[in-house]
Amino acid sequence: MPQTRALAVLLFADAEVLDFCGPFEIFSAAGRLTDPPAFHVVAVAEKAGPVPARRRFSVNPHRRLADCPRLTCCSSSSAGAMSL
Repeated sequence: MPQTRALAVLLFADAEVLDFCGPFEIFSAAGRLTDPPAFHVVAVAEKAGPVPARRRFSVNPHRRLADCPRLTCCSSSSAGAMSL
């Protein structure tokens, strides 16, 4: 029986907006196509509070990385992976 996968989209300072919004949107939409949902997507960051992205855009993570539930998979751009 299919299970819902826990997927974290990593947020990091000075990221391009599409680096995190694109994967978040795609996996969230894919999650709505199956029963049970294929993915439960959360945005996570190293610290609580707004994360500044490029062009004065900021995003609020759902959780800190340390408080993240057990994950099945994770999405990050290469720039974010280097800074963590």
